[in-house]
Formats: sequence, C-alpha cells, structure tokens
Amino acid sequence: MRWLKTAVETSPEGVEAVTDCLYALGSLNVEIIDGAEERLAFLSAHRGQWDYLAPETLRPARTEVIFYAPESAEGEELLARARTALERLPAVWAGFDLGCLRLRTEVVCDEDWADNWKKYFLPAPVGEKLLLWPQWLGEEPPAGRVPLRVDDAALFGTGRHATTQLCLRAAEELVRPGMSVLDLGAGSGILFIAALLLGAARAEAAEIDPAAVKAVPANATLNGIGPERYRLHVTDALRDADLWIRLRQRRFDLVFANIVQDTVIALAPFAAAVLAPGGKFIVSGILAERAAETGARLEKNSLRVAAVREQEGWATIIAQKGCE
Repeated sequence: MRWLKTAVETSPEGVEAVTDCLYALGSLNVEIIDGAEERLAFLSAHRGQWDYLAPETLRPARTEVIFYAPESAEGEELLARARTALERLPAVWAGFDLGCLRLRTEVVCDEDWADNWKKYFLPAPVGEKLLLWPQWLGEEPPAGRVPLRVDDAALFGTGRHATTQLCLRAAEELVRPGMSVLDLGAGSGILFIAALLLGAARAEAAEIDPAAVKAVPANATLNGIGPERYRLHVTDALRDADLWIRLRQRRFDLVFANIVQDTVIALAPFAAAVLAPGGKFIVSGILAERAAETGARLEKNSLRVAAVREQEGWATIIAQKGCE
C-alpha cells in the first residue's frame, strides 16, 4: 500500500501543539524527529571527520512531526484538513514559537510506518514518583515509580512537553489521598489521571475538543481508572455557564489549567470560585518571561502566587486560594 508521508517543520516548543492538532484530526500515529538528537546522531556518525566536513554538510537542528495518510481521496482530504488546521495554529497558540510549520509530502510504500514513530517515545521518569510508560513495549514497568501509561490508540497529548511535565511534578508534590481535582483544558486527561493515580479520590475535567470523548476514556481505562472516579465535560469552559453552576456545588482541592496565558487568566475567577479554601490553582502554558505578568493577574482574583517553576523557557505557577 502507498502512503502520503508528510513532515511538518516546527520547533521543540511547537511539538505538542502540532501533535495535538494532528490527533484532533484523527491522525493518531506520528513520528517526532528531535532536531538536536538528529544532529548529534549525524555528528557521531562522522566522528573524527568534523574538521573536513564542508559547513553546508553540518545539518541544522531541525525538529519535525511526521504523519501518514493513505494515498487516496480520504488521505488527500486529511492532508488538506491538516494544512488548514496548521495554518490556523499560530493564532491559537499566540506567543509560542511554533517554527515555520512548513509541510513536505512524499509518497512511500513502507507498510511498517505505523510502528516507526514508537522508537522515539521511550519510558521517561517525571519528578520523583511518576514514570511515563509506553504500553506497546509489551512488558510491565519496573517497580519503584507510579506508571502513567500511554498507548498509540490513546495518544492525544504525550506528557513530554515541558509545560505538562511541570504540572505533573506539581501534582506529585501536592496531591494527597482523598483530594478532589478539576482539570481545565484536559486534552488527553493526563493531568487528572496522574492525580488519581497519586491518590486523589475523584476528578472532573473540561475539554473543548470533541476528540476527548474517545481519548480521555481510553487513557483512563489504560491506567485502571474507572468512569466512577471522573466526569468529563466536552464544552467551552469559558462560555458554559451551566458547567460552573454544577461545579460550584462542590469544592476542589486542586485545579489544573495547562493551556495558554490568555485563557488561564480568563479562567482565573472561575477557578477561584470553585476552589476550596487553601486549594491550589496550577497553571501552565506560560512563557517564562510572562510569568510575573500572569501571576499578578491571578492575584487580582484572590489567588496568591505560592511558587513559580520553570523548564525550557516555560513556567508553571502554583497559586493558592486564601482561607475564607
């Protein structure tokens, strides 16, 4: 069978935005080419020859996300939809370095493509407790950490991006047995699933993308989380007044919002309204240089900034609601 292999040129910061965009279109299996790793592999292969290589042969550190579609009318339609969605991505992720988002397509006949991307996703420890674990390895994770399992059929947000890892580390630090958790902009559900695995009792999640209807239950089931422990709301949390009426009937110990700065700020008064006294609002998707500005906006909503953590140019803010 012949396939349309399309590479999207992006940046390390843009990988998660591009992959989530593709997952939402139904292209679940992708390859992520890490530009820095590719360059290191090239230089390692030519060790001892660096002084003799022409400058133009030294490959630039290029990061790409590759996806496949069948060479058919359906595949061409998927490619067209992907092109349109990627053109809109800079407006959705304003302020983020997404790279040039240039597409390069070729026809390939390799029927093993569906598994090629998996070699780029290896087990990865997060913080002191969690372990991102690819389920397709066909073996049980080692003892000593809490495995957060991902699978190709449920891979909608991988947990590899710095913003997600910062939130996962915050969850490790803050989750206590019996807590209630709210995940705003849940995506794959990876944050509330991690919180439940770490001991939280129950979670609610809101996600605007309809793809979450399948992705979130798949991820939860993979991690042994039954539907009785969480509730998913597929809605626009900023415009759904009924959602907040329902959520105000209970108080949450932790609220996550790993989205973008403007949305985080807009959600702050809603989060403050549903947080229990002393509860924490964990926000990310914030560029490090804008953390102080974001923190100031949170404090206007009675959310005191308790900590700011940074990784790879991104920031996560932990803000606490005052006691009533």
